[in-house]
Amino acid sequence: MRRIIILNKSPYSNQPSPKNKHGAQNRAGHRAKLAMSCMASLALFAMMASPATAQSKTKTDKSPFSLRVTIGAEYDSNVSVDSIDQTTNIGDNSALFKAKANYKMPLGNDTDLKLGYSFSQSSHETFSNFDIRSQMASANLVHDFGPFKAGLAYRHSNAQLDGEDFLTLKQISPYISGFVAKKVFIRTSYTQTDKSFDNRPVRDAESRMLGADAYFFLRGIRRYWIIGYKRENEDAIGPEFDFDANHFRMKYQQRFVVGGKDLKMALGWRYEGRAYNGMTPSINMIREDNRNRYQAEIEYPLTRSSFVQLELERADYDSNLPSADYNQNLAVVRFGFEF
Repeated sequence: MRRIIILNKSPYSNQPSPKNKHGAQNRAGHRAKLAMSCMASLALFAMMASPATAQSKTKTDKSPFSLRVTIGAEYDSNVSVDSIDQTTNIGDNSALFKAKANYKMPLGNDTDLKLGYSFSQSSHETFSNFDIRSQMASANLVHDFGPFKAGLAYRHSNAQLDGEDFLTLKQISPYISGFVAKKVFIRTSYTQTDKSFDNRPVRDAESRMLGADAYFFLRGIRRYWIIGYKRENEDAIGPEFDFDANHFRMKYQQRFVVGGKDLKMALGWRYEGRAYNGMTPSINMIREDNRNRYQAEIEYPLTRSSFVQLELERADYDSNLPSADYNQNLAVVRFGFEF
């Protein structure tokens, strides 16, 4: 859920940049066009989700193509940019749109190539210079060895703020996964990431992360736990941004039958502890961060292809750098289709 956002006009200010009359009109027109585009997309997807389409999904042959589209609204109590340590201490509402497509291509016996593309757009009610557009393309090559699977994933993403390039990420991640017991599934991975910030070369960095997630199935996919740990090292151009981090996460997910349909409920916690390696000039000491995020999510199907989703998130960031020491509450409602 976490978004990368930044003040476009004054990146080091904690207050929004002033708006003029023509700028407000242009932004209003932009939001209107975005809303019309979302409605048109929904109409198209609703046609795709006609009974004929739903009937085709009951066939034995599963389509190699999948699509998930959502529109929604979000309230953020503290619009912030954690990747560059900027906070506003001001809340705002935003409209959200996201589409994600995947294609699975068999390459031979027990070998598949999965291709993916996602697009997302946020449109804020007040701070339109915080609007973010992001795109990500991915490729995942995986082979089933029987007792375990091994794969190699690549991801390339780009984020734009107020129409201008902000951050580009390139990731490559080999992984191994498999059941180590009847109800215990393990996935281990190594991820190398290249970060490139536009107009902030001192923050450009390479990071390396090694970790594992364990899935404990209590009742198949109807009730299970996920417990994970990752160790990260980030080496930035500016020595004050180098850090080592420990990541922990815990998630519980369960399905309930409500009205003859499966309601999915998930509760999660994430922790990131960062120990920076270089002196931070603004505080004249070594920086330390402790970040906790608490999440709750409910998803309920409306029809065979549509669903509604509710999310709540609480962030408690503790840091000796004042701009990175803050709290944040997020509330999101989404409506979507998937095929």
